[in-house]
Amino acid sequence: MLGFASWNSNFETGRPVDYRFLEVNPAFERQTGLIQAEGQWMRTLAPQHEQHWFDIYGAVALTGEPIRFENPAHALQDRWFDVYAFRIGEPDRREVAILFSDITGRKQSEAALQQANRERQQTSKELQRSNDDLEQFAGIAGHDLRAPLSSVIRFSELLVRRQKDTPDAGTQELVSHILESGKRMVRLIDDLLRYATISQTPLTVAAPV
Repeated sequence: MLGFASWNSNFETGRPVDYRFLEVNPAFERQTGLIQAEGQWMRTLAPQHEQHWFDIYGAVALTGEPIRFENPAHALQDRWFDVYAFRIGEPDRREVAILFSDITGRKQSEAALQQANRERQQTSKELQRSNDDLEQFAGIAGHDLRAPLSSVIRFSELLVRRQKDTPDAGTQELVSHILESGKRMVRLIDDLLRYATISQTPLTVAAPV
């Protein structure tokens, strides 16, 4: 899009305070939302337009150095623009040509992607905390359960030895069930403790030979 601008500056500070559109093309209104801008001052069209726009274009008008940049224009319905600005004509006329395109859609997509990444990172941290809590619980629970189970197994083994001296088929069968259940529970606890240990070990990937 093409617009030519002339300048109005604060002569005490030398800082540009406004610019006027000398010529615009048909796509200008579609890209900016500014209606019948030709011949109008920017402060009249958008009183809240950010000062950085005036500073950038003023610097181009004064120095003659072109610039390419991306900036938001919140006063123009929160649009973003990709702009190339360069001086035209004699330096004392302070006229700048502006080629630009509305990149609001791309910026919104980038912002949405950044937000999604932040949310993903937050979810990952929360999952890591939950996993750490689970590992800690598994370790504590496993150690706490081993002690009473060890006692149950020792007493069951003692009862089995005593039953050899005074055989009682019914009692011996019950004690055997208790002993087998206790050993099975110990194996389950050992698996739980191994899980807690393995999950805290860094994963190593071997390079293919």
